[in-house]
Amino acid sequence: VGEVAARQSQLNMLASRLKAVASRHGVPVLVTNQIHGGPNSTDAALGHVWHHAVNVRLRLDRGGRGERVLRVAKASFAAAEVLEYEIGPAGVQPLALRAG
Repeated sequence: VGEVAARQSQLNMLASRLKAVASRHGVPVLVTNQIHGGPNSTDAALGHVWHHAVNVRLRLDRGGRGERVLRVAKASFAAAEVLEYEIGPAGVQPLALRAG
């Protein structure tokens, strides 16, 4: 238990530092985290502290037909949205935007 608590404390300090850098310089900071526990899960592999440290959560999934889907999963300033996209010679291109 002590090792997990120490790791979570370090992650909390890292998240605080990243937010301070973003605020000081007016830039976004992008971090990634693996999700585990099933297709509709939001259980962060790095734990509870890291899961709640973010201000905006974008989730990249595969849809039922294999399409690439970006979901706005958490954002205080935006409604939940779903964007299908493709990656091609021109880079990332949106296909459609729908609520949900």
